[in-house]
Amino acid sequence: MIDLIPFLLLAAACWKIKLVSPLGSINDNYNSKETGTMLRGFFAVIIVIGHISYLVNSGRIFHIFNTTGYQTAAFFFFLSGFGLIKSLDKDSGYLNGFIPKKIRTLIIPYLILCLIYWAVNFLIKEPPNTLTEVLRSFISGTPVVDNSWYLILCLLFYLSFYIFAKLFNKNKILIAASSFVLCICLVFLFKYLGWGTWWYDSNYGYAAGMLWAIFDKNIAKAAQKLPVYILMLLAAIVCWFITFRLGLRFYSLNHQFVRINAVFLSLIVFLFVMKIKLGSPILKFYGRISLELYLIHGLIIRLLRSDYIYISNDLLWGLSIIAASTAAAYLLHKLFSFLSLSRNREKPSHS
Repeated sequence: MIDLIPFLLLAAACWKIKLVSPLGSINDNYNSKETGTMLRGFFAVIIVIGHISYLVNSGRIFHIFNTTGYQTAAFFFFLSGFGLIKSLDKDSGYLNGFIPKKIRTLIIPYLILCLIYWAVNFLIKEPPNTLTEVLRSFISGTPVVDNSWYLILCLLFYLSFYIFAKLFNKNKILIAASSFVLCICLVFLFKYLGWGTWWYDSNYGYAAGMLWAIFDKNIAKAAQKLPVYILMLLAAIVCWFITFRLGLRFYSLNHQFVRINAVFLSLIVFLFVMKIKLGSPILKFYGRISLELYLIHGLIIRLLRSDYIYISNDLLWGLSIIAASTAAAYLLHKLFSFLSLSRNREKPSHS
């Protein structure tokens, strides 16, 4: 019965979906902020489903989602890299105040979630984290907040992007090349430190997103020719399948195929939305709260099968996790938005 959950997500994704017409054209909004928001919403829910799948044995297809974590995280990094290059290209003053803004949008949510975790641990009489543990979590490889390694890695990527953009005078090719070298170096660093594979299995998507943004117009022009588009899509799918199989076979020996495989999924998704127009209000909603959903659902998963609450039915448990995580994420989104607006109101007027 738990297999019902991914089908519900698929139905939500297909709501108001349209093919481009004629097929020889492309979706002009495939790389827009709105499409990106809907894609974030879709993959944020996929991540939640993936984490649920680790803890259940029922269902015929549900177990498939326990192999999607690194691929979905890679797509989020892909969108980040893509967005950074596009923003730099469009806005000459994009780097002004870049570091404070990015630190604020990442650190404040993390610290608030740390307070929530502290409060929950206190209420259920588990040892709460100390301030020292919270600060150390930024460099220890074991963040206090479940799944927040992604947040810390994003902060590192944003800082490096700013440095590279300044160092290379906004040369996008050099920024992307340097970011790719950084991703490779992080693989070796995190392996040396003994951190979990999730710290480095998905980060190639960041540099890949930058490269797509640089050659976006060339790719879109080529995709207008239907035979060329079909060839690109088939090539990406075949490469994804081959690297996926090789990643499973040699997973214990080398994660290189896994990291490459994650990039191909991102390419496939972007190629799909070139010919498909998304329009689901549900995906838009989840896209707006995707960060909060990502950060809070780990705690909800813990609480709904704990000594205090235990939902034994897998389907009911999974639906309850998604419902409770959605509600909590929405409230957190409102809180973060309020704090952001409050800060903006405090800034002196320059008029």
